[in-house]
Amino acid sequence: MTIREYSAAMKRLSWRYGVLLFSVVIPGVLGGLYLADRIANSSSWHRENVFFAMLPLFLAPIIMAGVLLDFADRKLGLKCPSCGQSLSIGRHVRRLMKDGGACPKCGTLVVDPGTNAKQGAPKGIQQL
Repeated sequence: MTIREYSAAMKRLSWRYGVLLFSVVIPGVLGGLYLADRIANSSSWHRENVFFAMLPLFLAPIIMAGVLLDFADRKLGLKCPSCGQSLSIGRHVRRLMKDGGACPKCGTLVVDPGTNAKQGAPKGIQQL
């Protein structure tokens, strides 16, 4: 796969991953805040204590979104053909480009960085 193909695939996936992430996090956190406000208004606790007690409820949508992103990456994401390592989410994306297109886990070249100069092109211009 070339760097352009990889970038195009990452753009398509990042849109899907972003929609999945925010469709879980935003309603979940807003729902938790609404529920905490309703409980704080009807309880004898101080408002701050209610919000601290509800902290796991606020963190639950973020954790659920992370689990769903991991599941979606297993189904939709880019994988190394040799070892099956994810190439589309996490710190592996940065390491992939830093390692010259090699898989961070097994070292197989999966993305051709295209650093060879085109024939007949000026020396400073490189192929993308």
